[in-house]
Amino acid sequence: MARFIYDKENLRFKLEKRGVAGVLWSIVKYILLSFVVAVGIYVIFALVYDTGREKMLLRENRELMAQLDQMNARMDIMGKAVENLDLRDREIYNDVFNTGPPEFGFVPDDSTTDLRNLYSLHDKALIDDAHEKVLSLEQDVASVNSSLALLAEKFSKSATVRRFIPSIVPIKDFKSAQTGASTGKKVNPFFKSIREHTGIDLLAPVGTEVLCTADGSVTGIDKSKKGFGNRVTVTHDGGYVTTYSHLSSISVSKGQRVSRGMVIGRVGVSGTTFVPCLHYEVIRNERYQNPVYFFFADLSPAESQEILMMAMNTGQSMD
Repeated sequence: MARFIYDKENLRFKLEKRGVAGVLWSIVKYILLSFVVAVGIYVIFALVYDTGREKMLLRENRELMAQLDQMNARMDIMGKAVENLDLRDREIYNDVFNTGPPEFGFVPDDSTTDLRNLYSLHDKALIDDAHEKVLSLEQDVASVNSSLALLAEKFSKSATVRRFIPSIVPIKDFKSAQTGASTGKKVNPFFKSIREHTGIDLLAPVGTEVLCTADGSVTGIDKSKKGFGNRVTVTHDGGYVTTYSHLSSISVSKGQRVSRGMVIGRVGVSGTTFVPCLHYEVIRNERYQNPVYFFFADLSPAESQEILMMAMNTGQSMD
């Protein structure tokens, strides 16, 4: 395009004469400007409009991520279910049998809880791997449920096993308000010193019936004006021993076979006790247990929890 410049001396316009360099520079500027405009148009088109293949890839990616989220959610649910079942099983065995649970016959895959290696996998492989791990967890849960069901069936059929485990409250018509101090470090009411308390104090009026908590044999009858006072010791199968102290009267004799729920004496104030109460102990393989854990045949879970909290928070024993 021609370019004119004003000649001040001759007072007129004249055509500018450009050299080769000027022409080349004009061409280069037009080429650069065209390139910049083309790139801008492409970028705008790429950002605003998707091709058919890009749309398909985006849709597949969203579907894969949705499936991955579902698999992860199922893995979390299955993992928590296995943990809860394992915890429940261990609590049952520790509280009732004072031992750990048996093996269930499967070995969990450690990789089911280690997801770090998944981040390096392709989307499809990631989904397949998560699916396999969910199936593995579901099989673990099914195996645990099967073993627990088998255990419950055997336990329900074995009356002998059930009856030698101390499982009822030894006081007739027991109420939660009658709960005293349980096992642990407690303040002695007479000496005001901290001593190890080996049982639970159950408050009751003098003459209240005391019940044997499991089938067994009377292996000890003690009568004293000090200490535990009038005391009955019953030995049960499975390594269990129960003791009943501060009785006003004893209804059984040494060597006698007794059954769960049988009256073996009555509450009193014999021995060294602050008020009328029954000092009840559960011993398993020569180790003192918290008797509250063995009231499961008489109490609901909510009642057991209430009594446990009361017993643990009572800082002074009655004997």
